[in-house]
Amino acid sequence: MTEKPKIAPYPCKDWLGKPYLLINNRQITLLEISDHYQKKLGREKITHDLLKEFVKKLDNDRFIPERRKGDWEYYKFEPVYYEDKTYKMIWCLKDNASLIRIRTCHRTKKNYEKHDKK
Repeated sequence: MTEKPKIAPYPCKDWLGKPYLLINNRQITLLEISDHYQKKLGREKITHDLLKEFVKKLDNDRFIPERRKGDWEYYKFEPVYYEDKTYKMIWCLKDNASLIRIRTCHRTKKNYEKHDKK
C-alpha cells in the first residue's frame, strides 16, 4: 500500500498579497502543495516558495486540462522559466472548490522557444 501524499495548505492572502488568484475565471483562495514532487532525487532545490512563484504565473490566465480524474482536472504548465532553467509543473483544480493543488514539479531539458517566456 502506498503512502498518501502530505499536503501543505497556503491561503492566498498569506503569501500572494491579495485574497485570491484568478485561474480559468475561478477565484482560487487556497494553494495546496503535495509532497509528491519531493519523492525523487534531484528535486531538493524545488521549494514551496519556488512553487508559489510558479503559481503566481498562472494568475489571470486560462488553461485547458490535460485530463480528468474524479472531480479533479489536471493541467501541465510547461515551460516555466526560472533563473535560465526550465521546469514542468503538474497542477490540478477540484470541481466546486476554490483551491489549486500542485501535484509535482521537475526540471526539464527540452529546448523551448525563448519568445514564450512566462
